[in-house]
Amino acid sequence: MAGDWIKIENVTPDKPEVFQIAEALEIDPDAVVGKLIRLWIWADEQTYNGDAASVTFALLDRITAVSGFGNALIRCGWLTLENDVLMFPNFDRHNGQTAKNRALAAKRNAKLRLRKRDAASVTIASPREEKRREDIKPPIVPQGTERAFEQFWESVHVKTGRRAAEKAHAVAVKTVAVERKITPAEAAAYILDRMQAFAKSPRAHPKDISPVHPATWLNQGRYDDDPAAWQGNGHAAGKPESTYTPCDN
Repeated sequence: MAGDWIKIENVTPDKPEVFQIAEALEIDPDAVVGKLIRLWIWADEQTYNGDAASVTFALLDRITAVSGFGNALIRCGWLTLENDVLMFPNFDRHNGQTAKNRALAAKRNAKLRLRKRDAASVTIASPREEKRREDIKPPIVPQGTERAFEQFWESVHVKTGRRAAEKAHAVAVKTVAVERKITPAEAAAYILDRMQAFAKSPRAHPKDISPVHPATWLNQGRYDDDPAAWQGNGHAAGKPESTYTPCDN
């Protein structure tokens, strides 16, 4: 029917889940977004509230034309299997007629608020607008690590998903600092040291094999991988003690 549509968030192309699916299937992240839109359109037309009863993984792979796409969605949490029934979590928040009516109403209300604000020469933001502003704010980085992400970013081969990588880096620095009982600056230096070592390995070279995106590398804690595994195409799972020693202050 003409005029049908689905709701897609502006941040969807930069979400860590997109990079996780891309890495698992060895395809470009932008291709993943296209496949997701194709699948969500099908689900909006053919399912009820995301309940894909009688749908199989083979059908999902056929819809997206990518083998293993359904399994990749399961692993990142964007598809669930409950009692042998495949379901899209929180589907009714974004799609279905009720969700679309809410989105249209929100858009109309936002325009009305904007007209009222301009008339009164005051700024009044709705809770949803405030949350949107919060989403685009840069992450709060630990003191003493203000330049750490820029140094990290200069070291990566695949400069994709900068916003997601910046958020993941801030979280990783805090995590490493707590786990290793070191300062945030030392944690940032440790992560940089490991990324520089990883960047020199065959696993990081984008011309040879499917590249690892920086946000994925950080979110998966790959800085604690065994460096020996970076010399091949496999993923390292071990977390040996690092030879990195922070400098005394």
